[in-house]
Amino acid sequence: MSTALDSQVKSKGRWKKGESGNPGGRPSLGKTELRQQIDQGAPEVLKIVMQAALDGDMAACRMILDRTVPPLKPRAQPLQLAQPEDRSPQGLAKALIDGAMSGLVDVRDAAVLLNAIAQFSRLDEPENDHIAAFETLPYDGV
Repeated sequence: MSTALDSQVKSKGRWKKGESGNPGGRPSLGKTELRQQIDQGAPEVLKIVMQAALDGDMAACRMILDRTVPPLKPRAQPLQLAQPEDRSPQGLAKALIDGAMSGLVDVRDAAVLLNAIAQFSRLDEPENDHIAAFETLPYDGV
């Protein structure tokens, strides 16, 4: 029993070149009609929610504010630490660790600053000192 579908499919179950497995296309879900109904009713719903918020409904207030006002992002307070006597990277790192351990500096802030000190201190390191030191080693021919 051969059908039109069988004629579109090759013997190994694959579609012939240029033939679609879904000639009718994807079925419409009617979203455009639903979207139009929502768009028509949205102004009235907004008026009702606004009036509820003005009447003291906190859930309505929250709904409006969540969609209109961006949330505040936390900001770190400036650090007020005395300058350490040893201003080397190691001295600064020690002062930050001491400040974090005593509670004067937030641990997360100290971690960020310690990472910055570590990156900064690497700028002074010569990149190829280890290669130069290796090249000066005696070679015994092995």
